[in-house]
Amino acid sequence: MSTPSTQDQVNRDHFRVPEWVRSREAAASRPTNARVRTYTLLFGVVSGLTFSLSSWIYEAVIYSQAHVAYAWIPLVVGTAVCVLLTTLAAGLTYLANKALLGIIFWLMAAGLVTELIIALPLRIEPRLMLLFEPGLRAWLPAHPYNDTIKTWILIGFFSLGFFFAFSGLLQLVLVEQGAHAATPASRLAPYLFCITVMLLASVLAGNLVNNQLRTPFVATNNLIQFAQDSQGRNVDPTVARNMHLSSVNTISSLLNRPRRLFLGRFNAVYGQVEVLIDFAGTWASCTTIYGEPVFCQPISSP
Repeated sequence: MSTPSTQDQVNRDHFRVPEWVRSREAAASRPTNARVRTYTLLFGVVSGLTFSLSSWIYEAVIYSQAHVAYAWIPLVVGTAVCVLLTTLAAGLTYLANKALLGIIFWLMAAGLVTELIIALPLRIEPRLMLLFEPGLRAWLPAHPYNDTIKTWILIGFFSLGFFFAFSGLLQLVLVEQGAHAATPASRLAPYLFCITVMLLASVLAGNLVNNQLRTPFVATNNLIQFAQDSQGRNVDPTVARNMHLSSVNTISSLLNRPRRLFLGRFNAVYGQVEVLIDFAGTWASCTTIYGEPVFCQPISSP
């Protein structure tokens, strides 16, 4: 008869380990895995929240002050979608457990976020407004994607892609270290990292389309407010010229009414934005060129 090998003996000894011992060993590893999963999900949530809030909360405040209608839509929709995308990218990276795949997942999220940034003011927001006011359909134009806007999307993808890919590259290491860290500062390190990266990414994102639409809204609202405040007073000709005060002469009878501003036609090639204004049921439009109002006029209901 052959003598059992040492390896066979070790294997049999392994199978003789009592069940309650193996259960205890498995149970000991479960909290660690659960902690890593929690850190992973928080990594994605914090990344999405940081990017969306830094991208749209400022816009919401400025738009509200400028009487832009439904100024909260980009913030609410943008935050929900961004958090979903970044959390999904973080979760897939955790499941794949490979940094290279993590880069790919986060790059995919960057592409979708870039599309979201462009689509929110031009496509998503107008359609959501119709849920609250179906009558706006006659006033809000469609905004097709021309070559300029497609170029913005491409630029945005490469700009955001760098920061998102950086998150995908380091996520596994940062989350693993944070989940097993002994000090509070070390446990917060993954979140401090993603907050910093997403803040930088949001600065680049704001230059895609938000700045180009914010300036016409603010300039038009400031012009109307200045014209309203200047009624019955002599205005210095230089100040009047700089404020383009003559451009609202045709709608002077509407200036004292409550107003809401909407995005009209948008020509990205020539920097032309038409701002639609609802003066308590009476509509007007102001054409701006590179953020400067040049002409306003009443418009009739179609």
